[in-house]
Amino acid sequence: MQNLKQMLDRLLTNTYQQIRPLLVEQKDKAAPIITHLLTSIRDTSTNEREASKASREQRLQTYRQIKQLQTLGWKIGQIARRLDINPTTVRKYFYAENFPERNGRSAGGSILNPYLSYLESRYQEGYQNAMQLWREIREKGYPGTHRQVSKWMSKRRHQGETAVDNQQDNTKIEIINPADLPPAATDKLPSARQLAWLMMCEAEQLRQEQQELLFHIRKNTQVKQIYSLAQRFIQMVKNQQVAQLEEWLKDCKTSGITSCRL
Repeated sequence: MQNLKQMLDRLLTNTYQQIRPLLVEQKDKAAPIITHLLTSIRDTSTNEREASKASREQRLQTYRQIKQLQTLGWKIGQIARRLDINPTTVRKYFYAENFPERNGRSAGGSILNPYLSYLESRYQEGYQNAMQLWREIREKGYPGTHRQVSKWMSKRRHQGETAVDNQQDNTKIEIINPADLPPAATDKLPSARQLAWLMMCEAEQLRQEQQELLFHIRKNTQVKQIYSLAQRFIQMVKNQQVAQLEEWLKDCKTSGITSCRL
């Protein structure tokens, strides 16, 4: 089962950039920046951006070192000992066809987030006084100061001005109803490791949004194939169907998926 998880992780890492667009239906692609404003008002500081950049450079250097040793015939365990890093990290980069970028962090921790839909609806009604809106959501239980509301309003006005400019440039901008927006959890594609875990679960164990996520990413042919293989293997283990193993291994080999190397 651990080997299966690693196989799924490898394929999802290599196809991550291909399956990312599958998360959003074609009809949702015209959704404006409002979606971001409704899910986050958090700015990234200069220090955070610099730290993120430095972290990426370090990971990229490790990836290149692993790939260089791989071309020289080194095995995963040998590379892990040589570079003094976790074999799991080595395995991830060893089988990656391209440098695996990290998924952007979801900035969902603001205490204002539960009130953003209300603020947006009031904004659409023409109310743009941040202090007044702060007093309104304070009555609804918002525990913070007016600064976060003022910050959101500033961004919202800027977004509105951008939308007007785009409309004048004949660019179609659709302002959607906040109630029609997808939940924040679907705005970001989970990591390859998280997706691998979902693909090893039985469908009835998953929440509806998780099932919908798997439905979208299985539009990718390779993901669809390996999901079917994974579910078959799990059922074999669960029901102790030893006789089906040889046929399953044959199907893995003929699938054409290079990640199917247990």
